[in-house]
Amino acid sequence: SLIISSLFMLGYYKNIFQANQAMEFLPAYLSTASKPALAKLIKAQAKTFRAFNYYHLITLFQDAYLHGGKDKAGIPYYVRSDEEAKGRGNAKDVYDSIMVDITEAIALFKESGMAPSSKEDISIYVAYMVQARLALTMGQYSLAASAAGEVIKGFSLMSKDQAMANGFQKLAGPEA
Repeated sequence: SLIISSLFMLGYYKNIFQANQAMEFLPAYLSTASKPALAKLIKAQAKTFRAFNYYHLITLFQDAYLHGGKDKAGIPYYVRSDEEAKGRGNAKDVYDSIMVDITEAIALFKESGMAPSSKEDISIYVAYMVQARLALTMGQYSLAASAAGEVIKGFSLMSKDQAMANGFQKLAGPEA
């Protein structure tokens, strides 16, 4: 229904707005603090969050990339919180912009040398998951496999007994 899809869209754009605000705040933060590694981690998390939300928006509001969707109208793509309203760009450009964001996020996670303080925070593994989904959608299968492999390397698999005991509902589990 139109109402439900409009609510989804508003939620995603609110998240994107917040990610953009976080990235805009970083230069001021850096001028008052001597924590460049933390700033890189925050920027990586914000770029990952923005890419995640744009990925879901474009897949929700356009046909599949490999089945003609890349050649159609995309969605408005904002990189600053103060941008004026825009029209729909080309879907391929949107996908390419998401790929740039997520590739930069992964590099920033690596450069920061920091891991999030909680499993609930956005980490490099979330960034690799977004990259894997995006690459798979775009038909970049070797990149999709590589990014998925990086996620798998970060966790051990749970046993059958752990899985059967609601293992996916516990944040402390090995695959969480």
